[in-house]
Amino acid sequence: MKKKQTLVDNDCVTISLNEEKNLIETTWLRQPTSAEFRKYISLIVAIAIEHKLPSLLFDIRKRNYIGFADQNWLIDDIFPQLTGTLKKVAYLTEVESFKLFDTMRLQEVMASNFESNSFLIDHFLDEKQAFDWLLS
Repeated sequence: MKKKQTLVDNDCVTISLNEEKNLIETTWLRQPTSAEFRKYISLIVAIAIEHKLPSLLFDIRKRNYIGFADQNWLIDDIFPQLTGTLKKVAYLTEVESFKLFDTMRLQEVMASNFESNSFLIDHFLDEKQAFDWLLS
């Protein structure tokens, strides 16, 4: 059995199932359209639920932002599907990206609505720190 299986690899995104670390690793390679974003996030959610994965890592250093409509879609439609299965989501980002506040808004929404079956979101500049947090 492979420890890390690449599920999607195209000009937009790479999505891998890391069985050794029990998580999905997603690297955005460019800014996705709204349709691409929703397609790949829906795929990630389906895999996370099917494999009962507690953690997701998103490398968003090459993705510029999440549009407001897509942020609301995540909060209203996607996050509820993951509640109870998912424990942590880590965003690997750059300092400049903190100014956009798109994923920071998602983190704040989850923190303000935190229940025992919710999941945590955090941001990291270093991949090792992100993995350490996800696996702790």
